[in-house]
Amino acid sequence: MIAAATLERAADAIEELEETAKLYLLLRGHTTRPLTPEQAAALAPTFP
Repeated sequence: MIAAATLERAADAIEELEETAKLYLLLRGHTTRPLTPEQAAALAPTFP
């Protein structure tokens, strides 16, 4: 279940959930390399 203050935000959230699920299924069992805190911080300003 996805809930948000507006329909637009709910649609954005469900799209992110869908992409996350797709990545999970594609990468299951493969080695991943998460972003470092510095890399994540560098990306943070690009997200609303």
